[in-house]
Amino acid sequence: KMTGLVTTATVTHATPAGFVATLPARKLQPEIAQQYLERGVDVILGGGWVHFDNNLKSAYQKAGYQIVQNRDDLLALKNKQPLLGLFAEKYIPFEIDRINTPETKAVTPTLNEMAQIALAQLSQGPEGFFLMIEGGRIDHAGHANDPAAIILEQIAFDETISVDPSGRFKIALKCCSNCEVIFPSMVACPLLWGLGAISFTNTSPSFVTNISTASMPSSFKA
Repeated sequence: KMTGLVTTATVTHATPAGFVATLPARKLQPEIAQQYLERGVDVILGGGWVHFDNNLKSAYQKAGYQIVQNRDDLLALKNKQPLLGLFAEKYIPFEIDRINTPETKAVTPTLNEMAQIALAQLSQGPEGFFLMIEGGRIDHAGHANDPAAIILEQIAFDETISVDPSGRFKIALKCCSNCEVIFPSMVACPLLWGLGAISFTNTSPSFVTNISTASMPSSFKA
């Protein structure tokens, strides 16, 4: 089964890493990047090129990955090779900054654009796929007590998980019977100290909330 990770944080941040990597500390982001390659994650999209040195990027290319670092190159992709897309040195800029800074808007894809490219890349998998999509900067805006950034991040997330006129989740309609798309959510954390998620299998969404973090490695708890 093919696998993909999409986030507006660094691609090696705690949430995406928690689905793939096994390391003793979440801060080991260069090592997490190496494990993604070793474990063959098919699509990796987000920020954090600082954690991929030239030797590691060369190793990805030798393994058959195409590497893109701006919006135009991402949207122009035609082939279905494994994909590594890194669009910021660290985190993807807040949506409020992206839309109000022309030069940033020109080179930085939206969460929805990254999600759609990931779906297109993974839909070729004959055995289905697993895809994690995270609006990671909502959490950062909350920590910064920045309500304007929170609202714009949530709108961008809503556009990614939007419904069609009949009330069906658009992204779910692209899932096959052996595919799963999961949206981790931090909404439950302040009150429940758990992990919430929306999980799609085929066209049926399931809502999973308050998953205990007790079984997670302590270094990967948010």
